[in-house]
Formats: sequence, structure tokens, C-alpha cells
Amino acid sequence: MITEKIDGTNAAIGVVQTGWDGEAGAVSRPHYRVYAQSRTRIITPQSDNMGFAAWVQQHAEVLAQTLGEGLHFGEWWGVGIQRGYGLSERRFSLFNTARW
Repeated sequence: MITEKIDGTNAAIGVVQTGWDGEAGAVSRPHYRVYAQSRTRIITPQSDNMGFAAWVQQHAEVLAQTLGEGLHFGEWWGVGIQRGYGLSERRFSLFNTARW
């Protein structure tokens, strides 16, 4: 596998299952806590890293469903971060592409 080095900022999405909803005998769905982190610390929209925590909070449900439990590292890149690549938005690219 050959990949390109992306100029951005290292980031991660944490997904932790916290329980289930529904009643006994009914179809239930898992509940997740989804959080953002930089390379070394948990970040929040109030103490953010280039808007990454706000993006994770906004997309928490789909991230939990798509990524599943775990700590998912990648690169947050795009407009206003490093070289920007001529984009008008920011993107998150996972390092562990083989999982999906």
C-alpha cells in the first residue's frame, strides 16, 4: 500500500459504548460517548484544535455508527491548516484504512 503524507494536524476520534436503550425483549440500540482528541489530549469545542472537536460533536452519531468502538487516529486537514490543498472545507482522513 502506498499513501501520500497529508499536511494537517494529527487527531483522533474516540468511541466508547456506554449502554443500551430499549426495554427487555424489544429491539435496542447501543449508546455511545464520542469524543475528539489531538495527539496528546482530549479536546472540546471550547478548547479546540482547528475546529476538529466541533466537527466531531456535530457528526457524533454517524461517526459512532460508522467507526464503531475504539480510538481512531487520522489527519485533520484542509482550509486554514498547513498548506490547505486549495480546499474550501476541512476533512478527516483515517490512518487505519485497512479496517474498512
